[in-house]
Amino acid sequence: MQISADHAELVKAIPPAFEANRAALQSGTIRFRYAVGMAASPAAALKNAWSKRHESEGVYAYSGRRGMYSLVATPEVMASAREKTGQGHWTSQVYSVRVLTNGVLTLWDQVNLGDDGKEINHYAEIAKGSERFYQDSSVPLGLGHPSPSHYQLGRDIERARRDQPDWKLSRVEQATIDGVGEVVVLTFDFPDGRCEYRVDLEHGALPRRYRVENYKIKSVMNIYWEDLRFVANKAWYPHREVVFFEGDGAAKEWAVEEADFATPPSDSLFRLTFPRPIGVLNAASSPMVKYPPRATWDLETLPSPNAPGTKPIVLMRPSSDPAPKMPGERETEFGSYVPWIAGVAAFLTIAGIYLGRRLRR
Repeated sequence: MQISADHAELVKAIPPAFEANRAALQSGTIRFRYAVGMAASPAAALKNAWSKRHESEGVYAYSGRRGMYSLVATPEVMASAREKTGQGHWTSQVYSVRVLTNGVLTLWDQVNLGDDGKEINHYAEIAKGSERFYQDSSVPLGLGHPSPSHYQLGRDIERARRDQPDWKLSRVEQATIDGVGEVVVLTFDFPDGRCEYRVDLEHGALPRRYRVENYKIKSVMNIYWEDLRFVANKAWYPHREVVFFEGDGAAKEWAVEEADFATPPSDSLFRLTFPRPIGVLNAASSPMVKYPPRATWDLETLPSPNAPGTKPIVLMRPSSDPAPKMPGERETEFGSYVPWIAGVAAFLTIAGIYLGRRLRR
């Protein structure tokens, strides 16, 4: 379809308007409610007419390269949302995690419920860079992310402007959404499907509706940004996001309880505190080390590799025959690291289930 000159200029103006709105929010603290469950239709999801709904409380703080994201359900919610698949193995719709980054390192804390259904278990590890942080944290507009993929509207427009054969802007038109007003509808076609943005030019060029259909896997995802507010006299920000998958009826809701974009987050937010002291594996150091237990962890005050109680981790190579022991060589304390290896295995089991449902933005 040939896009008119007027429409072409309109489309060209959307990405910078969207980015300017997002860039105005350089720091902030958001306390939010997060829910997963099932709904019969997009309309039911928007009205919170859900079944099997499970809610968690979360906090997101960001400033410069620093970020902290916490999404933790209560033991009661964790217990009600999980199903046992075997000895010590569970599946769950609820994913509880805390992550902290300074842009150089990321500390993540996997929060699980014990087999007794009462005790909360923590497994904490430090990874290199901030990629792990942004894998686990997700908020509208991708605030704080150095290169957000949230909706990827600007990228999609740029791909279409380059006349890439596998990505076409097939339609530009105006429409009206009840309760929103006039929007610009952008429809993109790609080999396996189609996606549609409904952009609100009066409110930061934010996509109020997003729908993507994949013909190959027969999947349709709908995302709605609701309750837009002009925050800190700076920019528009959606205080509610609802996502609905047609077909299986999976739904999620992200809703702001309290937000402050005028005051930089307190330094105390960029720490993780545990109910009891916990040792942390630093997988980013060379060699890897296991730090002695602390109740509070801050990426800016990590122990030195030579600090008392810090142990180097030497990964053993599997072998059918034991390697010959050199004179004076000590036995490897493999047994002391079985718990954290088991912790990683447990995490990957739960994370795999979660990521299967996680929204890829």
